[in-house]
Order: sequence, then C-alpha cells, then structure tokens
Amino acid sequence: MGYFMSKSTVVAPPAKEHYAKRAKEGYGLMYPDGHVIRSWENFLKYKIELTAKSRMLDFGCWNGTHALYFSDKGFSVAGVDILESPLDEAKSRILKSAENFHLISDSTSLLDLYDKKFDLIFSNQVLYFLDNDTLLKRLDEFDRMLNSSGYVLFTMMARAHYFSEHSNGLEKNGLETIRFNESNRFAGKEIYIRFVETTADIKSLFCKFKCETVGSYDVCLEEGKSAKHFIFIGKKR
Repeated sequence: MGYFMSKSTVVAPPAKEHYAKRAKEGYGLMYPDGHVIRSWENFLKYKIELTAKSRMLDFGCWNGTHALYFSDKGFSVAGVDILESPLDEAKSRILKSAENFHLISDSTSLLDLYDKKFDLIFSNQVLYFLDNDTLLKRLDEFDRMLNSSGYVLFTMMARAHYFSEHSNGLEKNGLETIRFNESNRFAGKEIYIRFVETTADIKSLFCKFKCETVGSYDVCLEEGKSAKHFIFIGKKR
C-alpha cells in the first residue's frame, strides 16, 4: 500500500491515556453526529438491504451512541473499544447486544472475537490514531470480516484541521506528534495523529475497499479554524 511511509523504529504511544482522562471528564456524545446521520440517510440506506440478520461493527464505539443509532435502523450491533468505562456505558445502553461489545488492545485479533460477518463496519474519528502496522492489521481484519456485499464507513482527520498547526513534524510510524500550546483547550496535552491530505490520499489509504464515495465535513470552532474530516464509504471488492 503505497500511501504508507516506511516503517519507523519508534512507535508512538496510543491515544489511550488521552481518552482515559477525557472519559473521566465525562466526554462522550449522547446523540449521533450529523455527518453519520447524513451518510446513512443520503447514501447507505439505499445501498444496504436490511434483513433480520444484518450486522454492524462499530470499531472504537466509545459509549455506544452510534451503535445505538444503527441498532435503531435494524442492525444487530457489535462494538469494540480500548477503554472499559465508556464500553460499559455502551453495554448498558444496548442491553440486547451487550455480549457483542468487547474491550481490546492493539494486539487483539478481531477475528477471534466474532465468528459471523458484518454488513457494515463503521469507525468514526478513530482510525487516525493508529500507527501504520496497527492500521494495516485492522484494515485486513475488516476486509476479512465483511460480507461479500458489505460496506465500510470511515472518517479521517484532514490536513486542513487546525490540529495540524500544532504538529511537531515528527513521523512515528505514520503518525505526527501534536503538542498544544497554552492558548488551546488541550494545552499541555500530547497526542499522535495521522492526517490525510487529499481525496486521492484517502482512496489510496483504504484501497483494500472499492471506493463508493468520498465526502467531508467541517465545524467552525472559532474564526478561521477548521475541524475538517474526510468521510470514506467503500464496499467489499
């Protein structure tokens, strides 16, 4: 996959510490993101033929908000996350599918957790925290876990996002070190992000799947600041 840079000997630490702190602070959506609703209502619901056996996996499900949304649409839902407290909240919100939600680490094989294939694999604002090796592993698993007519919906942070202004320019197995200055609400925090430059880049990144459409969304946080993300919807090849 030509998009990836050569492997570095330095592997960036995961975003787990950053989000563990945010979980304690009560971070978490209670309603689905607008771009997720639009992606379903304007595209996916015309592509996926829902049946009583339709299944959806939320990779990085957090507190289950989006899994619950897709459950309400008719999917049997499953989810994984790296933190226990938001995952417990997801289980409590989706009791009928609680046994399908699992705590994972980077070394966990998703193929060991689920023995049935999925019609939709969804990951919102998560995959850009994964280093090259872990991302390649997950994409391979997603491909193997997808039904022959299944779809994926992924979002990735765009280079236009204001986080890139705080990049220290260090490549750590595909990730950049982001250090926030004192004027930012994340002041003193350090995270590692993979940015996507263009539509062509996101197609290359997810070339394992047949691209159906690429879009984007943005939120104006303050004057002149972009929070742009790309949306990739692909299909099993």
